[in-house]
Amino acid sequence: MPSCRHTECSGSHRSSGQSSHSSSSSRPMYASSGRPQLWQCCKCSGGWYNYDINASCPMCHAWRCDNCRYSMS
Repeated sequence: MPSCRHTECSGSHRSSGQSSHSSSSSRPMYASSGRPQLWQCCKCSGGWYNYDINASCPMCHAWRCDNCRYSMS
């Protein structure tokens, strides 16, 4: 069985100026609808990925973290 390499996301990879959203709106919000539906990787900006299917980024294999961007729709 091949060894598994996982990259942890520290949030230091987010590039500035690429988003028109404030940092507070990109945090997960667990309101009436439960959890976010989509997320975008803070390491490589890949996405948007399905929250229920992808716990890590399919492009760079970084785990989803609090610094990634989240969407409720």
